[in-house]
Amino acid sequence: MHGQKKQPGLIFLIVFLAITPLVYCERVCGESDLTQQGIAFLKAQRFDEAINVFSRVIKADPGNAKAVYYRGMARYYKGDLDPAIADYTIALKKDPGIIDAYTSRGVAFFRKGDYQRAQKDLDLILKKNPDNANAINQKAWMLAVCPDPRYRDGKKALELSKRAINIKTTPNYLDTLAAVYAENGQYQEAARVQRKVIALLTQEERLDRLDIYLERLKKYEAGEPWREDNERIDTPETEIPELETLEPETSETVEKKTAPPSPSPKKTAVAAAPVVTQTQKPVEKKAESASQPKPVAPPTISGMYPYTIFISTYQDPKVTKNKVLNLRKNGDPAFVSHSYFKDSGHWYQIFFGWYKSIADANTAAEKLQKRNFRKTIVVKKPYAVQAGIFSSKATLKKMETGLTALNYPAYQIPDTNEPGKIRLLIGAYSTEIVPDKLIETLTTAGFEPKVVRR
Repeated sequence: MHGQKKQPGLIFLIVFLAITPLVYCERVCGESDLTQQGIAFLKAQRFDEAINVFSRVIKADPGNAKAVYYRGMARYYKGDLDPAIADYTIALKKDPGIIDAYTSRGVAFFRKGDYQRAQKDLDLILKKNPDNANAINQKAWMLAVCPDPRYRDGKKALELSKRAINIKTTPNYLDTLAAVYAENGQYQEAARVQRKVIALLTQEERLDRLDIYLERLKKYEAGEPWREDNERIDTPETEIPELETLEPETSETVEKKTAPPSPSPKKTAVAAAPVVTQTQKPVEKKAESASQPKPVAPPTISGMYPYTIFISTYQDPKVTKNKVLNLRKNGDPAFVSHSYFKDSGHWYQIFFGWYKSIADANTAAEKLQKRNFRKTIVVKKPYAVQAGIFSSKATLKKMETGLTALNYPAYQIPDTNEPGKIRLLIGAYSTEIVPDKLIETLTTAGFEPKVVRR
């Protein structure tokens, strides 16, 4: 039951201003345009406007359980817990298949300090769907950090936390694992995992969320567990996917859920700098002296490749480029991704590979760990900057050489729309927002860059 602070984050506002609500309409199918507008307001932390929009939807369609649920989310983020709990309850009465309402209501009860009801809701959803990753993670969090020792169980929390991470890996789930390790007295492990969380948030350009994670890291380094208090609040995640529901007759999961973020202590916004240094790097194989980089084989199966592995980050673009080229000498599919943070400037991150599924990415990350890479964080980065689509190998090589000279070693992915052609991509990003300097540099160099899905 943790997450981030209530104050609107700059990144969320940038995303809202830069991406129209139509983007969100594509992500939540089957809902009305007005509902999509409400979801857009929710993501932008304009909670009063979201509540007004969802209320209009409900007035026009009293049976719309999803609109009631989303209004409950907006009320929860505002800190209006009782109205939020009421909406979650109404949504469940209208449609018992909206099982995420149990998780959300349990989170709200936890924040109120009603741990018995929180536990009841979380146990109920896990009974209905034992593989609901969000509910598993929330239960693990409660068992690890609840102020009331009667509701803590470190051993059970560790089992649940690892189950959630086996389903998917997110900063939120890793943050839970760190708290669980601390509850079990494994403070070094807790600090290690928490540093991964901070590194992941940094390279995902979510600096406005770092203060609470840094505070937890200090606790673990001091040999202390994390405990929640009654000042918990959250902000919406950058994406609100579709609700997970159960068909009333079959009780089978048919869609992936909206995972409502869980509460965390309310904090004053702190612009934290990335907790990374120019010395962070994988232990690389010995470079082949005087040899040219081996060509990195692109994926052979067409499709989208949203997953990659973060391995290091630097502030010097030339240093980053040389690290990538050294990795490529050994045939490793490394590439550079450029990010810009208002408070700490430009950063150049190194990623490894491109994968269609998180399972494939996790398998690759395990292999890297055996090679003693210091960082192997699987992340979802569905966007990249496309420098062009080519069928001529000579042209492709020329373009790659030009991009490398600009300190942006690119990578190749087959074009699913036109077999035989190759897409030349740069970087990997969580959203369609990329650093202005990157687009400007590529345009000045004669390229026609555009942001695309990988």
